[in-house]
Amino acid sequence: MLRAHRPPPLRMSAMPLPELEELENDIGYRRLSEGRRRQLRYWAIFLRDGVPKYRELTNRRPQPENWMAFGIGRPDIELYTVHARGMKHTLSPKDHLRVEVITRGPNGPTRYAQLLERKAEIDAAFAPEKVTWVGPGSKYARRIYVLKEARIRDQEDWPNQHEWLLTWLKKFDDVFYPIAQSLPPTGRRH
Repeated sequence: MLRAHRPPPLRMSAMPLPELEELENDIGYRRLSEGRRRQLRYWAIFLRDGVPKYRELTNRRPQPENWMAFGIGRPDIELYTVHARGMKHTLSPKDHLRVEVITRGPNGPTRYAQLLERKAEIDAAFAPEKVTWVGPGSKYARRIYVLKEARIRDQEDWPNQHEWLLTWLKKFDDVFYPIAQSLPPTGRRH
């Protein structure tokens, strides 16, 4: 009988994080799938190596998800780092990394419209790089992002991936935080 190939289990103990054992117990590490374990390791290493470079990463705990959220000063505007598998119905057909701002909740459409009014200013801040704007009418509506092809399964490339995410996370925070703070109230509570 043929069986599906299973890669050898990832060894979390190879990662020098003093709090890792406590974290593993807290989230039920042994019950996680290999993919979820990989996600946990990915973000744990991202945080470990990124905290000395970027203060916004402090007080964060890695989670077995393909994203990590960061506050940007408004409850209806969120900043994310993402690693995603490519599929036809997603933002890219190839595996990739993304840093993005998403407007959410009842104020999401208003906030996106307010950001769109400042599109020229925002695009100029990122030049010569181009950010992608996805407006209403899409499953992935009301987001502004940059994307780079990358494979999370390629652990040797993780340092490069983390550096790219960190660079863009800083840039997005530098550009969007002051804009988010300057936006007028929407009149609706989140």
